[in-house]
Amino acid sequence: MAGNNNEFLLLVKAKNLAKYTINITDNPKKFPKKYRFTFVNRMQDMVLDIYELINTANELNTNDKQTLTERLRLQNQAITKCKTMLFLIDLCLENESIGIDCRQAEVWSRHVANVKNMAINWHTRDRKKMK
Repeated sequence: MAGNNNEFLLLVKAKNLAKYTINITDNPKKFPKKYRFTFVNRMQDMVLDIYELINTANELNTNDKQTLTERLRLQNQAITKCKTMLFLIDLCLENESIGIDCRQAEVWSRHVANVKNMAINWHTRDRKKMK
């Protein structure tokens, strides 16, 4: 795998986020069937996209400016999807028909925030390479 240990750790965190999200959203006691299309499918797709974007960005060689620009774009997309995930978790918490409590939402949000913050740090380091 290309990159340093921090990027590998970021992939591990993104994988853990995907596992956690799929596990919690697949529970019909927490997410009734009527929310399958509104929240569940979208959130599951989003965490898989986050992993894929980070993995794809990590595989790009940063020796030329064009490839580095593409890597920065992919990183930015992953960060944006993390922000959207945080928004969706908040919506789920506010919806009384969805069975997640504050503690579960906090743990879930922490998984997302860890990935987002690590991706931001990685993006910042790569952006410095552009100068």
